[in-house]
Amino acid sequence: GQLATVCLGSVLIILACGLAQVTFGAYKMTVSQAWQTVLDPDILFNFEVMKSLFFGEPVHGLSSSGSIIWNGRLPRVFVAILVGMNLSVSGAIFQAITRNELASPFILGVSSGAGLMILVVLVVFPGMLMWLPIFAAVGGAGAFL
Repeated sequence: GQLATVCLGSVLIILACGLAQVTFGAYKMTVSQAWQTVLDPDILFNFEVMKSLFFGEPVHGLSSSGSIIWNGRLPRVFVAILVGMNLSVSGAIFQAITRNELASPFILGVSSGAGLMILVVLVVFPGMLMWLPIFAAVGGAGAFL
């Protein structure tokens, strides 16, 4: 009943926001152009295009708008959805561990530990910027333990 309505509403909001995000950028396009490009059956049901998108390879042989959407904007929308899902799971874990509905990473010291590790890496090893997220995760986990 109510849960199904909330889930359906959330999915519709995500789809609408994702479609709006696909239209924004230096290459201007209308919502209808973006919608037609995303739902183009020649692209949508092409196994090679889906394989390239899944493995992060560029999709070749598309129109300029198709290339911009399928190679740049749509993967960004998918990553944003995955990051949001991961953040919600991590928030639920923090709430379960602390048995507090208002729990945040600051309560357990995770944010402080990650910040300290980032500071140490930036000062001591400035050439390791590519590995900064890994060091932040290690610092947060170390502070939590």
